[in-house]
Amino acid sequence: MAERKARFRSRITPHNAASFPLGQIFIEDGPGTNDWKPYGSPYSGAPGGPYLQAESCADETHGRPPWQTGGPFRKISIEPIWPLACGNGTFTSPMNWNLFPYFGRIRYVGGFLPPYPFPGSGEDILNLDTALGIGHNVSPLLPDISSLEDSTWHRTRPPLEKGGVFVAAREMKDVPRMLSTTTRGFLDIYKKLGGDPSSGILAPKKVADHFLNHNFGWVPFIKDMTQSIDNIIFNDQHIHDLMAENNTSIRRKVRFVNSTETTNLGGDASCIMWPGNTAFIQSMLVAPSTYEVIRERETLAYGVGRFKYDIPYLDKNNPQAQGVLGAIRRQLLLHGARISPVNVYKSTKWTWLLDWGTGIGSKLENIQDVMLDNMAAEYLFLVHRQQTKYTIRQFMPFGASSGGTKVFEASRIIKTKQRKESGPFGFGSLPGTLSAKQIAILAALGISRF
Repeated sequence: MAERKARFRSRITPHNAASFPLGQIFIEDGPGTNDWKPYGSPYSGAPGGPYLQAESCADETHGRPPWQTGGPFRKISIEPIWPLACGNGTFTSPMNWNLFPYFGRIRYVGGFLPPYPFPGSGEDILNLDTALGIGHNVSPLLPDISSLEDSTWHRTRPPLEKGGVFVAAREMKDVPRMLSTTTRGFLDIYKKLGGDPSSGILAPKKVADHFLNHNFGWVPFIKDMTQSIDNIIFNDQHIHDLMAENNTSIRRKVRFVNSTETTNLGGDASCIMWPGNTAFIQSMLVAPSTYEVIRERETLAYGVGRFKYDIPYLDKNNPQAQGVLGAIRRQLLLHGARISPVNVYKSTKWTWLLDWGTGIGSKLENIQDVMLDNMAAEYLFLVHRQQTKYTIRQFMPFGASSGGTKVFEASRIIKTKQRKESGPFGFGSLPGTLSAKQIAILAALGISRF
């Protein structure tokens, strides 16, 4: 195995300190003459802050190619404020100004410079070394992804049980209660449609009852029934697939987070784009200027890995796979009817509530995969990508002579990428912490990477 060495790189692009032309104020040489004379020095601007763009990357080197393995990785990218100037145009004051030796309207021809620090975008007020994680491997810009570790193993590993007969049988006794709750719901709807003002259809307790009845009653029950029907129809194929994949490498890639979130971070009644807050520009407005900051966040997370499992009664050459007993054990596995820790846990009342905040169910599945099914990962990674875009919307209510209200927008984007490496039995199974049983499983599966 190639030697693994930690590596850190960073790159900071300074902005051009030299200012660039932004715009010019003109004054009319007499009211209504349209003879415009430059007034004062041109406005200029420069990108704010100590840098234009910054990025850092922490990863590993793995010797010379060909590379057979990966490793942990994280990258932070802070992209430039764009555009550097926005809202280029011609804006005219409806009132006359007395600016010796001229008397007439004021006109601004040019654009507006976005502010620095950029509102809402925290990396601008942080020490850049801290933001990029220079000298250490943490950064306040990196999302905490530790809560996804258990679900990464749970959702990425190959599912052996393709049904939930054990749990469904336990839930059968709840069907009368589920039907009773649903019937009461229909009765409430009937009363409501009949105009009964005393109906409590929207009462919080009834809403909660129907939510629980639907999401933790009917939905999993119907899912288990559907899976059982599918197993009956395609029984031979499913059993064949389980046996064919036994003690073979199975590559899996499963996406479990794919979300987009838009949040209005608020704003204020002012102009934060230069030179919009000057008296000249303010005289062109018919109402106070305002701004808001919008945050758009796109998040993607997935697990990618290669797994092996070794179950004796799935190996046609193993004595445990022979005869009626071997066939029964395969059917119990396929239909999710084994008396196993996970099935007992899932069929116990209110464990869904315990699982909601603790993830105990996923941890228990991890243990069962190892101890009951001899499953291990040749490699497994949690990959997380996030892009956060901050956008300023500056509302400038210009008068009719300037074309009415204008909206100027400028954005800054922060991108993060993380790849977190799991051990052979989950994210807590690091080399040197493996039990004798776990080491024996790795040896039986021929996994030598760890």
